[in-house]
Amino acid sequence: PLSSGLVNSAAIAPPAAPDTKIDLSRFTGRFAALWGVTDIYVLGGKLYAGSPIAPAPHMQAVELAVIDDNTLRIMNGSPYGSVGELYRYERDADGNIVSIFSGGQQAWPIAVYRARANVV
Repeated sequence: PLSSGLVNSAAIAPPAAPDTKIDLSRFTGRFAALWGVTDIYVLGGKLYAGSPIAPAPHMQAVELAVIDDNTLRIMNGSPYGSVGELYRYERDADGNIVSIFSGGQQAWPIAVYRARANVV
């Protein structure tokens, strides 16, 4: 729904709870892409995404809701942001995070990104 030309984040219903309990730590980490770094972390039993370089990262974080074992939905944030969009996780055969996709870009765990980009 649109409200005054902006996405009304209050209108986005939380997703139905997954059939089984999913360990939130499966989604956490520091991920890097061409345009920056994102931390995904658990705080107070909920998942959040935020920038580690923000003056107060926990104050500017967006809440993420679990859709399934490999998908999160952005539940709040700026109306100009990505409210309602998904974080999609790519995992290897052992369940380790290979990369994540969100906002039209792919990001990798920071150690993998540094190795791929040959940066420190």
